[in-house]
Amino acid sequence: MEEAPEFEAMDDQAKRLLSEGRNEQALAIYENAIQTYPNNSVAWSNHGYVLDLLGHLDASLASFHRAVQLDARNAMALANRSRAHRMLGRLEEALADIESAVEIDENAAGPWNSLGVTLEALNRIPEAIAAYDRAVTLDPADQLYADNLARVTPRLPQGTEALDAYDEALRRNPHSATIACARLRVLREAADDREAIQASAAVTLARPRDDTDLLSLMKNL
Repeated sequence: MEEAPEFEAMDDQAKRLLSEGRNEQALAIYENAIQTYPNNSVAWSNHGYVLDLLGHLDASLASFHRAVQLDARNAMALANRSRAHRMLGRLEEALADIESAVEIDENAAGPWNSLGVTLEALNRIPEAIAAYDRAVTLDPADQLYADNLARVTPRLPQGTEALDAYDEALRRNPHSATIACARLRVLREAADDREAIQASAAVTLARPRDDTDLLSLMKNL
């Protein structure tokens, strides 16, 4: 949706204020924006974002709800609503929203990282790792994504009982080298040669940046 030039000017001013830590003043601008442009999904989403920054989670949710009502494909509003749900302990609602955001904007690293955070909170560790892996692939320069992946990888479940969880993780992200390698390791330890051969093909599909990375990953799992 193309934004009105007048709203864009208000949005730019509010973002400058946010960058200076003047959150209350930014909120005042977005309060004006949602009154002036009540059908603008971005205005409502940004209004909710500032309310979230100020710690008003319930109020922020109301703004995010309105943003999504106006534009069901507003991935940022969905991601922000997911975070608010997560902070309030509503993890299933958070998961539904962030999954929708990833589906809408599947090449954006931020939603994948947020998906990982939510899945980790649900203790669905292989799926969380697959999501973090995707975030790192999409934006390898972001240290937060790399740190999340490195922090959670040691929590990978062990043994053949973990295979179903690995399979679900690979359905989320078929290119997760971390999960593909972990699944291969489990099958090798179980002496399941037939399945291990198939798993090796999955590792090849999901291989990291180069073979040195792959060898390092296999050693560290």
